[in-house]
Amino acid sequence: STRRMRAITSRWTRATSPASRRPGLLAAVAGDVKVAATAPTEDPTASSNITDAITALVSIGYSEKEAAKSVEKAAKDVGEDDLEALVRAAMRP
Repeated sequence: STRRMRAITSRWTRATSPASRRPGLLAAVAGDVKVAATAPTEDPTASSNITDAITALVSIGYSEKEAAKSVEKAAKDVGEDDLEALVRAAMRP
């Protein structure tokens, strides 16, 4: 729903602000390249949208394993090109 996407966007925006300095990809999105270089990655060939979608789901409470599984399934259904569509599809039951 629109309300749910706004909540996700709001949380993601707060999490990626430079003031938050959260480790990993969220900090990289906020511009902290040093943290991004040290962030662990499981699959170095994964697309940026896949990684961003997993990070978005983890930031709203999904476990990494659950988020990765949901995003992988969603990517098969909607593709990897549209991040918003990927996150929405991954959140569907």
